[in-house]
Amino acid sequence: MSTEDQELDKISKMLECGATMLSQHCQSCGSPLFRYQGEIICPVCQDRDEPINETSQPQEYPTDVEYQNQTSNSYEEPEQVSVEKEKPETATIPTGSDVQLTRDLVLKKVNSVAQMMQEENDTRRVFEYFDIIDRGMELVEKIDRNR
Repeated sequence: MSTEDQELDKISKMLECGATMLSQHCQSCGSPLFRYQGEIICPVCQDRDEPINETSQPQEYPTDVEYQNQTSNSYEEPEQVSVEKEKPETATIPTGSDVQLTRDLVLKKVNSVAQMMQEENDTRRVFEYFDIIDRGMELVEKIDRNR
């Protein structure tokens, strides 16, 4: 089994165990981070015993047998939660100065992301930055068309 297949297998097991995949990626290996039992862990670096960041160490997650034992014997009914309906807020029409402030803010963020992208070596993150820049520029174009 290749290294990439082994990493995908570890990631799959985290999902099977009920871990939540986060939008953040490990700074060491680039793998997605997971939240499991209140801890944020990297399934790939776990075997290397390297810290994910300065404050937390990776923890073990259940093996296939442990997972099957956990899921086969312990079904719990979901807790009922009451939801109170709130009154909808009335929308206000933005003024010209509000629109200009929004446009300026979007352009500042686009420039900030472009500067961050200059120092990035991870191609996935570079593509994420391109996507953010593209969306920001689309917003600016929409604002300009609707003026």
